[in-house]
Amino acid sequence: MKARTVVLLFLSIVLLAMPGIGGCRSLANEEDAVKVVFVKWQRGEGTIITRALKETNLTPEEIQSLASEHVSGSLEVVGYQIHGSGRNLNPRRIIIVMDHQIDKSVDLRQPSNSNAIYLQLGSEWKLLPKNAVTSDRIIRFEVNRDDDNQTMYWFQLRDGAMQGKTAFIW
Repeated sequence: MKARTVVLLFLSIVLLAMPGIGGCRSLANEEDAVKVVFVKWQRGEGTIITRALKETNLTPEEIQSLASEHVSGSLEVVGYQIHGSGRNLNPRRIIIVMDHQIDKSVDLRQPSNSNAIYLQLGSEWKLLPKNAVTSDRIIRFEVNRDDDNQTMYWFQLRDGAMQGKTAFIW
């Protein structure tokens, strides 16, 4: 009887630990992990100067993409948010580059399964690379109702729920 209990316990643990078996599975697929990086742009002349936040900085490819759009001056990483599986050590990246507070709410379509950059140019937004495919899910920015110096950020998840936080303080 004791050996049978041990075997049943062992099988239960194995079945529960396996994704998709025994009613347990990961809440988000690892390939769905996204790191959204918030970058404050201070326009200037010459080359791009970057400032990292903890272990988060712009990659050489991201800097080159921004330079090709005539971005110069200072780019400071002011925050980031990770959505999806925290186990994915190399999540897809969405870089949000802003140089001023928005006047009204902005909805940007989330890039589908690729890294991308959204660059604020006046009241318009440019998606880089230009051929990036987007989904129906959105990234929303709005002015905080309680503090108009804060830009709030909302990321729409697969189930329609929105996760967010303060992205920028001006």
